[in-house]
Amino acid sequence: MKICYYSISIILLTILYSCNEYTPKPKGYFRIDMSKSKSIKFAQPTLPYAFSIPNECVISYDSTFKSNSTLTIEYPRYHAQILCTYKSLKNINFRTITEQSR
Repeated sequence: MKICYYSISIILLTILYSCNEYTPKPKGYFRIDMSKSKSIKFAQPTLPYAFSIPNECVISYDSTFKSNSTLTIEYPRYHAQILCTYKSLKNINFRTITEQSR
């Protein structure tokens, strides 16, 4: 009888405790305000692309690869990095490259 009394009291306390109103948090994203800085054009004669980057970025090449086709764009203020790699698809199968990047 004591076990039945304890189990009923635990169930009632659980129901009474869980009756609080729950309000979910609204969906949202972090806002990063970019400073208005001048852009410089990045163009490397050995690479077939060019783009503009802000002055506050730092570009470095990855030294683990033999060619300088892998570069890192760093934003020191935001502690962020963008990794860029370029591979030509003329001599290599497209499926091989997609499997390497997975």
